[in-house]
Amino acid sequence: MLCPEDAVFHKAKLALLPLMFLASVAHADKTGIEECIKAKIADSYKTDKQLRTQSSTVLDYGGARHYQTTLLKGQTYHVLTCADKNVRDLDIILYDSKGKIVVRDTLDNREPTLKFIPAATGTYFVTLYVRSMVDHTKKSDVAFSLMFE
Repeated sequence: MLCPEDAVFHKAKLALLPLMFLASVAHADKTGIEECIKAKIADSYKTDKQLRTQSSTVLDYGGARHYQTTLLKGQTYHVLTCADKNVRDLDIILYDSKGKIVVRDTLDNREPTLKFIPAATGTYFVTLYVRSMVDHTKKSDVAFSLMFE
């Protein structure tokens, strides 16, 4: 039996992969989210982390966005996130190339972080999943950055 996150990944994986690097639609709180993620990136630079990638998007309640990336064995990675105030719980889920959950955040908050050291070099998917919102009828802005040490 698939958990909701597995179903989200498997349903959206093929449909979203060709679209995942297209520009996101502008949204009212986008400037605040961009400033938030840029501040977190700047703080990470102070601890000798480097930026691997950064992106933002607009998600509905229960929506997910998958970002494909290659991670190197033994390298330490950090996923940082920001979400607008309509998001109650944003989840970060890291999948391997076969769709298996490798690691996920377990906190109930709108700006989770995740630290991961891959056991093997390969293709991974960083997924942002909106688990809970204040107003389920509205869309929300979310952003993430993938940092490495």
